[in-house]
Amino acid sequence: MMGLLGLFSLEHPDNCRLRLRAMVSSLPSEDFDLSGIYEDSRRGVYIGWSCHKNAINARLPISNENGSKRLFITGEVFQARGESRRPREHEGPVFGHSFSDITRLFEGFGVDGLKRLNGWFSGLFIDEKADVSYLFNDRYGMRRLFIHETGRDLLFSSHAKALLAVLPESRAFDPTGLAEYIACDCVLGARSLFKGISVFPAGSVWTVRGSSVVERAAYFDRSAWESQPRLPGNDYEELIRGVLPGIVRKYGEAPSPVGLSLTGGLDMRMVVSCLDMAPGQFPCYTFGSMYRDTFDVKIARKVAASCNQDHTTLVLGRDFLRGFPNYLEGGIVRSDGCLGFPAAAALYVNASARGISPVRLTGNYASELLRGVRAFKPRMPAVRFYDRALDAHIDGAFRAFRSLEALDPISFTLFVQAPSLGYGLYSVEESQLTVRTPFMDNALVEMAYRGPRSYAAGAHLSISAIRRCRPDLLGIPSDFGYLGSGSRLARSARRGYYRALFKGEYWSSHGMPQGLAMAVRLLPWMSPEKFFLGRHKYQHFRKWLTGELAPFLRDFSLSAADIPEIFDRRTVIAMIEDHIQGRRNYLSEIDKVVTITLVKNLFFRPGGRPDV
Repeated sequence: MMGLLGLFSLEHPDNCRLRLRAMVSSLPSEDFDLSGIYEDSRRGVYIGWSCHKNAINARLPISNENGSKRLFITGEVFQARGESRRPREHEGPVFGHSFSDITRLFEGFGVDGLKRLNGWFSGLFIDEKADVSYLFNDRYGMRRLFIHETGRDLLFSSHAKALLAVLPESRAFDPTGLAEYIACDCVLGARSLFKGISVFPAGSVWTVRGSSVVERAAYFDRSAWESQPRLPGNDYEELIRGVLPGIVRKYGEAPSPVGLSLTGGLDMRMVVSCLDMAPGQFPCYTFGSMYRDTFDVKIARKVAASCNQDHTTLVLGRDFLRGFPNYLEGGIVRSDGCLGFPAAAALYVNASARGISPVRLTGNYASELLRGVRAFKPRMPAVRFYDRALDAHIDGAFRAFRSLEALDPISFTLFVQAPSLGYGLYSVEESQLTVRTPFMDNALVEMAYRGPRSYAAGAHLSISAIRRCRPDLLGIPSDFGYLGSGSRLARSARRGYYRALFKGEYWSSHGMPQGLAMAVRLLPWMSPEKFFLGRHKYQHFRKWLTGELAPFLRDFSLSAADIPEIFDRRTVIAMIEDHIQGRRNYLSEIDKVVTITLVKNLFFRPGGRPDV
């Protein structure tokens, strides 16, 4: 797993070394992972890290010439706007700043040097001469750090499991964090799922002397972006179209080939159109369904062929279902308990993707940033499966979410949705390969805030960006029917048809209403699922849990003693049986119960299977 962890403590060095080794060994390791340890018992600093082979932090620490300053970092740092320098061969995928450059930034600018870094990262900078350390992260908080403070020491880790390995008092759920997870599918803000463990604030730098935090500062304030003067619509679109190709090409650079996580949507079409692509330069792949080729697969093949690139379909199929319990446990551990069934699928397909390329370029967050799409909202469970003691916390979760919705829409996406809701999936993906998106590049994000407040581009901005760079790609329809040839009426009919299939698949599968579930059980020949399944989605857990994975669910319900007491065990068992029998659709509720139960078993019990 990619990560950085450590402790600042003035306890006896032997005790600190034992704790550090327990933290490092608690993390699951891949065959392609490396790990290391750094200790400075005189200053009470103990650091551990893990990374993929040939990753940027494979040779830590990075020191200045006289060895008085040391940098530990995980993630990627890309060049800032106005800079242009290709990485030296030995530096790894760091663009615009080598690691020695970053140490010089601290030397020349202090913590203000962090403002010049662009990317997703977290790190620690030690200045031995000043006898001080700086703990920091990126401005969005995408490279998460979990924190635990006592009166005697400070512990931090990219993964909560490492802290739980040495903090028995934290092996319990935080009730507010648990309620937010149930209502919002994630934990919001600085809270975590675990008692006494918080999340390091985004865009922050903490100054540590000895074992104490002597200053907590924010080096980035998003209000500077939010308060920019707005541009007229045409000027804004021209600005975005002008900078996008250079930014995308920057993210397509790496010492090894960069794989394109190709879909049928507009977001990856923008990425492909902006890249300078020699034949076979960018291996392409698409995650596919076991039942039929999705629109993503069909369209991605055509786009790859049009660009003279190889394409592979990575199917989530029978092999995944056979190994589901192991993939589920592995996904939950790698997501710190923040993702359940989708974590198992993500672990499987991203492990397959690594066989194609260790770097995965995506179009993540383009639709939210450039088209105002928002699909993140709280939802009450279909049935009360939790104890009434959580009621007040569930109500609080809805209030907390409503307060966050008042943020600028772009700020909501970047500083709430991406680091909170997106954390679980991103952490699983990052355990297998390096994930990139050009649409959270600092320069592009800063410009995105300059759009008119009333601006609602829909697909227009995306289509115009594709037209400017690769007009030939406009002839291939997207997965929602945009682009393609034909009259205006034909294109409109195509969009309606594709959207109807998308909605039909959702309502006949994952989001199947309870009444429809009953009707399908009584009259199975009426089931619309066979027609819709696999048109747009490649994960089909509602169906699998009534079929291939039903034995897994029944085994789970037979182990009711493992279910946390905060859940109503009778309701949980009845809910599982109703779902297996097709009487109801409780996919979301079952996912949460199973996930939280496995978190308890894997995280709270001593020696909870770090090898999964």
